[in-house]
Amino acid sequence: MDLLMKENHIRFSTIIEPGELSIEPDLIKTVCLNLLDNARKAVGGNARISLKGHPVERGYQFIIEDNGCGMETNELSKIKEA
Repeated sequence: MDLLMKENHIRFSTIIEPGELSIEPDLIKTVCLNLLDNARKAVGGNARISLKGHPVERGYQFIIEDNGCGMETNELSKIKEA
């Protein structure tokens, strides 16, 4: 992802805290890559994307933030569709 972000002039940062995850590694990798790619497509000028991960009370939380255009409210229900 780093190379793709650099090629697109996007400031990309990661802050991943250690933690235990009981998940399929390839599946979570695919999910994160898809979300990061969607963020890459949505950002405009002065583009910034960050990937954060940290343990929470009952698991682990990933957060992807960007300064892109966002989603229309009526599109949010589609977020889990393939």
